[in-house]
Amino acid sequence: MLRRFIESRERAHHAQDSNRHSLPFEWSLEHVGLPATQDPRTALLAYSQKAVADSDAFYSYTPTSQYEFDGHVLRFPSYVVTPYEANNTVYGRYFEAAGKGMQQSGRRVHPAHGVLGSTSSGVANRPGDSEAPSRPGA
Repeated sequence: MLRRFIESRERAHHAQDSNRHSLPFEWSLEHVGLPATQDPRTALLAYSQKAVADSDAFYSYTPTSQYEFDGHVLRFPSYVVTPYEANNTVYGRYFEAAGKGMQQSGRRVHPAHGVLGSTSSGVANRPGDSEAPSRPGA
């Protein structure tokens, strides 16, 4: 359904500049921890089927105690480790609730950067609380 739209947008962007290059499709198995294989489609399909069949286990994680909060940005290591160091830290920006009468019991941390499976969009405790941010629905 979206294929024609996406391809037409890609062609429009490609034609816009003379410095764009078309690269061959890559399966990026390294991003989900799978080794290179002769049949990446089948490997990724099996990985996806397993994730859907046991989604509770797929999305579970071991909480970290390595949280850093500077009053504005929350940082912690991502549970999903990739070959790219820049993707292995989750960042979330802290926004103080504003206005009278607004509920002050919880704080939201919005993801500034994260990876699949990270908890970057979870609800965080107030700054200074010793507990780790809790998972939504936990």
